[in-house]
Amino acid sequence: MKVLDYVFAARPLLHLPIWSVYLVSLHYHHRLSGEQFLWHDLLIMAGISMLFAGAAFLNQVYDYDSDLVNRKLGFLQRNLIAQHGMMRGFWIVSVPPLLLAGWSSGALLFLFAQFVLLAYLYSTPPWRMKDRPIWGVIANAWPHGLLVPFCVMPDISIHNAGLLGGDTPLYFFCAVAAT
Repeated sequence: MKVLDYVFAARPLLHLPIWSVYLVSLHYHHRLSGEQFLWHDLLIMAGISMLFAGAAFLNQVYDYDSDLVNRKLGFLQRNLIAQHGMMRGFWIVSVPPLLLAGWSSGALLFLFAQFVLLAYLYSTPPWRMKDRPIWGVIANAWPHGLLVPFCVMPDISIHNAGLLGGDTPLYFFCAVAAT
């Protein structure tokens, strides 16, 4: 079934650490602000997850040769999904979160646009940040360690929440970078 190929090509198990950062950030934000968990919070998490799926699709298109040599995933290499289908999948899962974010707030749109830009710079030539050690770490830690928490608490910074406490995105940036 083609839909399941796309689901697994989106690397669903790699969404779990992203959801963890989001949910922990959400917990701290709600504890500090006294707010309740709302449906809007789930929509943001779904949007982040869709943006990550788009990044996974894009990465597989541009890593076709190395994935073939290393026998990774194989959705493209085994012709389960065509490259143009994977690129279409990138746009299908990347545009709706951007539209949702634009409808929600300018700050969220700015954060979501950074996810898309970093996904592009991470995989595509001539940038291919994934092939550069420092830039590769930054290209992963920035979206998953900083942008994910800022989607919950855009007003929190290292100036108004402890330097490495669980309520600051710098903590998550360091945790993702270390991983």
